[in-house]
Amino acid sequence: MSKTRRKAKNLIEEDSEMESVLERVLEIQDEEGVVEWGDLRGDATSGQWGRLIEKGVLVDSEEGDGFVVEEEDDLRDFLGMEPDDDSDVSSSITDTDIEVEDIDTSWSIYDKAAALVGVALIIFGYRDEDIQAAISEVINIVVIPLHDGAGLPYYLIILIFAVLTGMYSSYLQLYLMDWDWIKAQQKKVKEIQSQLKEAQMNDDDDRKDELQEEQMEAMSEQMKMFKMQFRPSVWILVLTLPIFLWLFWTFSTRFGGSANIETMPVLVMPFFGEMEFSDSVFSTPAFLEGWLFWYIICSFGFGQIMRKVLGVNPTT
Repeated sequence: MSKTRRKAKNLIEEDSEMESVLERVLEIQDEEGVVEWGDLRGDATSGQWGRLIEKGVLVDSEEGDGFVVEEEDDLRDFLGMEPDDDSDVSSSITDTDIEVEDIDTSWSIYDKAAALVGVALIIFGYRDEDIQAAISEVINIVVIPLHDGAGLPYYLIILIFAVLTGMYSSYLQLYLMDWDWIKAQQKKVKEIQSQLKEAQMNDDDDRKDELQEEQMEAMSEQMKMFKMQFRPSVWILVLTLPIFLWLFWTFSTRFGGSANIETMPVLVMPFFGEMEFSDSVFSTPAFLEGWLFWYIICSFGFGQIMRKVLGVNPTT
């Protein structure tokens, strides 16, 4: 957005009557060539006239006998007025013309509560076996009938949990984020970068300064985007941590402990061959045990499929 458009937009936001004043200013300039207070007196107040000059929408004419609009064509286009046929002014570089409306990214009390629960589970759940056991007893209400009753092996049960993780992660990202806003913001940044490159090639310093100012404004919106993206992550964390703590309590042999399972499952892992769930996939880092590796690749793979199906991708 050019400086004139930005100034006009601010003036109209401050005073809705300024839109008709600006239209009248352009009409007078078409008729007289310049704008003087005497011509506009019947259509604007002295305060509005002063704001036009103060904001730089009107500047001294080259002859010094009145005022003219600094960027007439841009203002005319902004107000939706027909171009002046007599005007010989043309612009080799178009404005970005991508308006991204402001959005509210504040968190609700439920989002904040979910964040506190997630932090508490991370701090206390990972080290406290009693918390792990309590959570595992609840999850085992579902797991035991699947394993003992239906005869499902543990690697399929973990696959089921991974599929569920991919599903609710994708749906939370879809419904808790404004993807239209994100795509519009990314489109605006790309357009500014494209026009900035063109301005640099044309050695247009004024245009370059304007675009760099727009670029800084657009980059300031990245914090809103980060805040928006972090919101579904909190809910995903709250839903996923109980599954992770059940996996840890059931299969992990870290810290010199023993897994809460009679016979450790054996699975042929992708790339690594046959191994027990408690074995480390890599010697370093040692924390990546078989059960965790299997859960990660299953949830990541299915999550990618779900995001593709639901269109959860800002670049598409």
